[in-house]
Amino acid sequence: MARRRLLITVLVPVSSLVLAGAGLAGAAWAAFGHGQAPQSRSCTPGGRKAFTASLIKQFDKTYARSGSFWTAAPSNPSPFGLFSNSATYERPGAAYIALMRILGTANFTRALQHLQARYGGGHITEPQLEAGFRPWLPDKSAACQNRLSQFFAQWFDTAYPSGGGANKPAITGPGLSGPGFFDGSGGCRA
Repeated sequence: MARRRLLITVLVPVSSLVLAGAGLAGAAWAAFGHGQAPQSRSCTPGGRKAFTASLIKQFDKTYARSGSFWTAAPSNPSPFGLFSNSATYERPGAAYIALMRILGTANFTRALQHLQARYGGGHITEPQLEAGFRPWLPDKSAACQNRLSQFFAQWFDTAYPSGGGANKPAITGPGLSGPGFFDGSGGCRA
């Protein structure tokens, strides 16, 4: 399948995470040039743990969707569904939660900061977005690089048949519903 070269504003993908808590919200705050995240009670270890649990719960709820949810590829939205379609917001949001779990919170934060520094105030193509996350993979093997490309193709470029079940992305992240990114030894299958 040919990969579409969707132009994505830098703020849209991060906003699709619905940042409203510790950890990731602080990372986004810093990534968008605001310096140190404001301190609040939610930045405690317990707050971060609760926020992470809420992200996992949101991912699992989204990943369980069926019907026509997975039938539109986020990289190819229809004009009438661009701002009202779950493929535009929910599916990419779940993909970013999976990416955070794949990279780890610290690496995900660094990737966001790098992307903002490089593309902030402009636009970014999907291949540039993928390339921006690539250096932050904890396992930089060719197999994991290939798996990341498969992840982006499945989550952003594939329109699946209706129904859910097997008709959705087959690559998720550690601790999330669905098959993970890494194999049992922490590497990637070739």
